Amino acid sequence: MDILKKINTNEDTILYEILQNKYKFDIYIASSDTMINLLNTPECYGVKFQKKISTSIYKALSILYKTEDKKISEHLKNSPIDTFYILRGGLNFNLHENIYRLIEKTPEVSFISSQRISCKDGTFKIDESTYQKWNIQDRSLLCIGDICATGTTIVNMITNAIKRYNFESKKPRWLLIITIGTKKMLNELSNYNFDCFEGVTIIFLEAVFNLFGNTSLSNINIPYTDFFRKNTIRSIQFEKLSLSNPTCFLERCAIYDGGSRSFEPKGYFNNLYTYWEKLFNQSNILNIKEFLSLRSDLLNYELDYDNWLSNYPYWNKLDDNLFPIYTEGKAQLNELLSKKFGQICEERLTTLKKIKDKL
Repeated sequence: MDILKKINTNEDTILYEILQNKYKFDIYIASSDTMINLLNTPECYGVKFQKKISTSIYKALSILYKTEDKKISEHLKNSPIDTFYILRGGLNFNLHENIYRLIEKTPEVSFISSQRISCKDGTFKIDESTYQKWNIQDRSLLCIGDICATGTTIVNMITNAIKRYNFESKKPRWLLIITIGTKKMLNELSNYNFDCFEGVTIIFLEAVFNLFGNTSLSNINIPYTDFFRKNTIRSIQFEKLSLSNPTCFLERCAIYDGGSRSFEPKGYFNNLYTYWEKLFNQSNILNIKEFLSLRSDLLNYELDYDNWLSNYPYWNKLDDNLFPIYTEGKAQLNELLSKKFGQICEERLTTLKKIKDKL
């Protein structure tokens, strides 16, 4: 059973280690107000979106750097550092600059283009990956940042990187992945051979999300692309602040596409607006409770406190009193359910239209 253990804090950022996990990696969740605000505010796009991700990455790296008893901290301080960018979404993570700000040592930077393409059999393949620019060092800490859904893209990236290290007769020491990612990604990585590394560290920002695959929502959601909040191991801070804006539990995706959200704001915003328009057009036949149950755990707040708490065993060791979060969640759920689905959609569309008209 996964258990969260708080191992370090730094200003508004908390680092948790996921203990007793079934994977062969060191896995952490980093939580900061900046990232929570980003995940709960889909109307944040473009340069502001990039800056929020970059700031969150810096906060996560800073707290990891100060966690003295972890091997990854030693590698950040003493190993040569290679940063890899997966074009385009990985550019949002701004890893090389954030590492420089942290340790005042300039990393080497490599780039690879990569586009995940869905196949008819439900699997994925990589296309548009011909551009590669390599700058690597021997015995280095390899750092990759990306939004990871199925794990197909990042596995392709790691495979190409290892080939390049071998080609240059070099070898990386440790792998650090910083991600807004999913359980599916973890499962994909668990099948990979990491023997060339001494170890692997994965930092999830706020949560280990689940990936949508339910065909009953296929006319609204994108299979194996949209991140859901249902049955996710997540930080208490993420849960608490999400409850202050409960419509975020109705969003199509917890993060949306990082490439379009950064570099194609008009296209991104059109897609966001179209999603809520589609919900509005179906609001007379959609049941809000059923809709919430498919994509979130929000309905757990209908349970009594003990049964609610039993759904979050990974929080039990973190706080002796989770009752305030429980009461807030119950109140916010009741407020959300008191509204008609169409009313919620109209309110959301009004907010989005004001921004859309300015683009």
